[in-house]
Amino acid sequence: MTCPKCHSDDVRHIQTMCLEETYVSDSEDYGGVYSNHGCATYASYGESSSANALVRHLTPGPKPSIDGAVLFAIVLAVIGVATVLFFGLGLNALKGHPAVDAFIRLVDGLVPVMLRLTGYVMCFAPLGVFGALASAVTLKGLDVLLTYGRLLSSFYIGLAVLWVVLVGVGYAFLGKRIGALLQAVREPALIAFSTASSEAAFPRLNEKLEAFGIDKKVVGFTLPLGYAFNLDGSMMYQSFAALFIAQAFGVEMPLSQQVVMLLVLMVSSKGMASVPRGSVVVVAAIAPMFHLPMEGVALVLAIDQLLDMGRTATNVIGNSIATAVVAQLEQRRGVGEDAPALAAAMPRAAGL
Repeated sequence: MTCPKCHSDDVRHIQTMCLEETYVSDSEDYGGVYSNHGCATYASYGESSSANALVRHLTPGPKPSIDGAVLFAIVLAVIGVATVLFFGLGLNALKGHPAVDAFIRLVDGLVPVMLRLTGYVMCFAPLGVFGALASAVTLKGLDVLLTYGRLLSSFYIGLAVLWVVLVGVGYAFLGKRIGALLQAVREPALIAFSTASSEAAFPRLNEKLEAFGIDKKVVGFTLPLGYAFNLDGSMMYQSFAALFIAQAFGVEMPLSQQVVMLLVLMVSSKGMASVPRGSVVVVAAIAPMFHLPMEGVALVLAIDQLLDMGRTATNVIGNSIATAVVAQLEQRRGVGEDAPALAAAMPRAAGL
């Protein structure tokens, strides 16, 4: 038996002939691709419609159109989170097992090795940055230095606005104590600014927050959590870096795509390492998703240290205010819960 149109005797090809009429009628919805002889093969049908077809079949009502790269990133993130979650639950269920303890020690031992390996790689980063910067200056002239200056000034103006917002939110909860808090965390913020590493300031920040009067349990829970998820400065850095790359290479990015990119960066930055050049890794990871050239990441590396300094200081200040606000809310809740008991105890103490 052969195909009446192309005379192919492939059984799978003949079986797909029944899809041709439906495929032609739905081609506008699925973005289909016609073959030269009009037959809808497995490859053309699957590759051209896999991303949109999945969303269209899973969602009722009007069918949205999602870019395949964005859909792939979402599915990959869901699979990754689910894998890590259930793997952690499995390790916790087998806690105390010799094999599990050996695996945990192995992972703990790999962490310093990977950090040292990253350090070795970053030793060669100045050579790559020099080459990228020299190439940019050669092709575009010295005007590129003015472009870097505008990027830095815009970035730090944005950080200043963010600091005003953070301090305003802190003032709404802490009142005039926000000034004392900023004074207390000044030293950790300067450490973070000079080293471009939030981790370097973490021990000193712990001490300063406890000396400020925040309960040790609140600091021990809220601060590490903020280091993983409350990264205001990192979000600012990544947004500026991605838009700078798009403008440098003439990549058109409408407002809707910028909003999508902001949401993707918000999710991708969670749990990132609080070390120098940690944010640029996230930018490099999401660049292909929005058709940004990887060469642009090298351009950002040229001034990454200057950007990183403001980023890490902002992260420290933001997490300090967040920890103080959580402590204040916990204190208010504790007072509210103890109030009925105190009211009942007062008449008894008075002998009534």
